[in-house]
Amino acid sequence: MEEIVFDKTGLGKSGETYLVDRSQRFVTAEGFGRNDFPTQIHSRGIEAALAGQDGRKIYLNYAGIPVIGVYRWLDQQDLALLVEMHQSEADAPAHRLAWIILSVGLTSAVILAVGVYILARQITRPILAITQTATQVSDGDLTLVAPVTTDDEIGQLAIAFNRMTRQLRRLYAGLEEKVALLQQKEAQLRDSFTQLKKEKQTVEAQKTQLTQAYQEITLLNQRLKTENLDLMAELRVQNQRLYQLLEAIPLGVVVVDATGKLYYTNQVVKELLGNKVFFSDPPLKLNIYSNSSSDIKKPYPLENLPIFKALHEGIGSVDQLEIEYLERIIPLQTWGTPIYDEWGQIAYAIGVFQDITERRRAEEERQRFIEEMFEINCNLELALDEEEQLTDAAGRFVPNQFLSFLGYESLVDVKSGDAVQKEMSILFSDIRSFTQLSERMTPEDNFKFINAYLSRMEPAITENRGFIDKYIGDAIMALFGGSADDAVKAGISMLQRLSEYNLTRQRPDRPPITIGIGINTGDLMLGIVGGQHRMDSTVISDAVNLGARLEELSKRYCIPLLISEHTFLRLEDPNIYSFRVIDKVRVKGKSEMVSVFEVFDADPPDLYRRKVATKTLFEQALTLYHLEAFPESAHCFETCLRENPSDQVAQIYLQRVLQSFSR
Repeated sequence: MEEIVFDKTGLGKSGETYLVDRSQRFVTAEGFGRNDFPTQIHSRGIEAALAGQDGRKIYLNYAGIPVIGVYRWLDQQDLALLVEMHQSEADAPAHRLAWIILSVGLTSAVILAVGVYILARQITRPILAITQTATQVSDGDLTLVAPVTTDDEIGQLAIAFNRMTRQLRRLYAGLEEKVALLQQKEAQLRDSFTQLKKEKQTVEAQKTQLTQAYQEITLLNQRLKTENLDLMAELRVQNQRLYQLLEAIPLGVVVVDATGKLYYTNQVVKELLGNKVFFSDPPLKLNIYSNSSSDIKKPYPLENLPIFKALHEGIGSVDQLEIEYLERIIPLQTWGTPIYDEWGQIAYAIGVFQDITERRRAEEERQRFIEEMFEINCNLELALDEEEQLTDAAGRFVPNQFLSFLGYESLVDVKSGDAVQKEMSILFSDIRSFTQLSERMTPEDNFKFINAYLSRMEPAITENRGFIDKYIGDAIMALFGGSADDAVKAGISMLQRLSEYNLTRQRPDRPPITIGIGINTGDLMLGIVGGQHRMDSTVISDAVNLGARLEELSKRYCIPLLISEHTFLRLEDPNIYSFRVIDKVRVKGKSEMVSVFEVFDADPPDLYRRKVATKTLFEQALTLYHLEAFPESAHCFETCLRENPSDQVAQIYLQRVLQSFSR
């Protein structure tokens, strides 16, 4: 085959045509008796064809010789087809032809050129046709046939090429049939094997199930025999227990079958009514009444008893029945319940009867007891209301807070001599020039005026957790058991309420009033004083005396509110108030001096602003006064008065300084 190709195609002695697989081994060599080809070959043409490329080029073949080659990749056969010829052998005729052309000359060259052209056309046309067909065959189209245009070697090459493609088609078709047949047989064998494997597993599983089922049936038969015996014994025990239970309960129990015939009664029913009361044939004549609590008794039909209705209507009950039997009246409560068989049909009905004689008697006694307790509660509420009224009335004379400090809840428990020591804040207040006001009023108007004033001052004290210990004419004495802030806030609130009250006193016969308030904080004794027939609550201590003195001192300085240093030092945050130091006073019977502060939060807005503006200057002047630096002190007081002419305290101290100059 190879020799024919060489001879007919003009490939010469060096020309080669071969097929190469992906392992770079020759496929056609051994088939045509050629064993001199290497097993692993490399060239640019082979590598390009194996890479799936088609073309022609000059390159070094597998032996390292320059060749002109054509290569194609046959995708369906998974092979590379290569046709090669040594470059030197291909170029030799051209070299010889060139020398002839040069020797003949220009004339021969033209003739030769024409002849060469004609000859080249005749030679290359079939070769190109065969090459084109080979290229398409290498692309995988084995149905193509190379055209045979001449009877020379090229024609023979085309015939040989067509014969080769026919053989390749037959070989490829045979291979496809064998592969398809093998795949079909493989699939059949695989399906058969899988089916056999499944059938084997099914048989083994069925065998195992049958074995287990046989063992379970054997064990079940043995268990059923044992359980039947146990159930029979248990049933007898349960029946015995049920019988004992029905006999032990303190209620009458009756069971009838589906036709209403007696099936069972316990001993309570026998003792209560007898066996044949409801179930004799015909039934005994009974007088049964419902609504026995009413004055008129209504007959109750026997067939409406819950035990008989349960055979047709289900569960039922009757709370009260009265049965007159053998000169006895028996109050009963009864229930009826059906009992169903395994098919859901009523097989029995059970009735329960309870003698409610004792319960009715207890209910009657309970009703009488409720009525008696209701009457007692009404009387008790009246007594409590009277006591509450007395307590409220007593609280107006002796504050409840005072009693609580003494540890009492009621004024009844108080006795003379009871006392307790406690730190408290004491507030004294008094109306300025009250004597002159009262002289212009009748006694009745005096009382109205004082009550109107006091009724406005009391809330200011109570709202700040204080209480009024006593009224002394127009004066008020109040105590505060909490913080000192409560007393100071109460004093400020009293002055603010007084300003509102004075808005209603703008007539000549109703002039505005002013008050003075003094507050001190310290230990004092709260207690009860008096004799057997007259007692009163009071507080005693130096702290009380100092509080009263501060109220008197407010008159001297024309200041509404003064507090002691004891109160000032116990304020939680003194900076929330507007204050200034006024004086130092000596406690009666004591050698210590106590500082006195003015709290002017309730002053009119203009006066308040001026006092705030001159506070530092005023306190500087007061310090110079106590240091007896009178000229400097006088200058500071004069400056204060120029800025705040209404500052009466500065006026008083300026007068004192001027008097000191005159001594």
